[in-house]
Amino acid sequence: LSTRSPPACKNTSERPPKSGKTVYPAPAAMTIHRKDGAPVEDRFVFSGPLGVFDGFGDYAIVLSYLRDRRNNLGFGIFFLILFGMGFIVLIPGGDWGNILLMGLICLLILANQYAVASGFFTLRQLKQRTRDREKYIAAGKYFAKDLNMADPISLTFEDGQCRLLCGKLDERTPYRRFRTVSECEEVFHITGYKMVDIVVPKSFLREGTLEDFRALLRRQSKRWYDFEVPEKFQTYLRENRYY
Repeated sequence: LSTRSPPACKNTSERPPKSGKTVYPAPAAMTIHRKDGAPVEDRFVFSGPLGVFDGFGDYAIVLSYLRDRRNNLGFGIFFLILFGMGFIVLIPGGDWGNILLMGLICLLILANQYAVASGFFTLRQLKQRTRDREKYIAAGKYFAKDLNMADPISLTFEDGQCRLLCGKLDERTPYRRFRTVSECEEVFHITGYKMVDIVVPKSFLREGTLEDFRALLRRQSKRWYDFEVPEKFQTYLRENRYY
């Protein structure tokens, strides 16, 4: 007689449906801990007036600029060196047409580098957003007809979902992992794989703690950035808040 135990029965309930569509199991609940070992709360609620929330959206422009500035400057320096070498190589040959062209390209790259480093384009984008917002608010077309700037909006992070509540709007977006999280003194800017970019004002926190929420974001994010917003952007954002 064989002493081997019979093969275990297969669980047919885990097989994919006949349609061929793969069914992914729900993510297991995770216990996230802070640096001091204490468990993190799993429910966070941010709420406040819609107009204030929308105004904080300007930080997405600034934080995206700060996040991409190093790469943009790096590419600019690379092309500046490339065309600068071409400029130097052409000088002995006396091909003044191409020399002037190379020189002009180098000047344009330098001007662009200055604009990137100084945040010129970002400040212009903020000003354009302010003008557009004022125009649509004056025309009564900035928010939906059933909403106004004083209406409440809330964001709830719980059980792997981000729930947005505002008026009749009730959206639930699941997330497994965030692409990037950028933090500054005022907000968290979150970009996700299955959710739109969202700015979470720290002053809106109603349930949970910032320390626990930060621990959750760090655990779930692929890349984390800490930024100090330059004074010129802070000044502009303070002076042009409409709420």
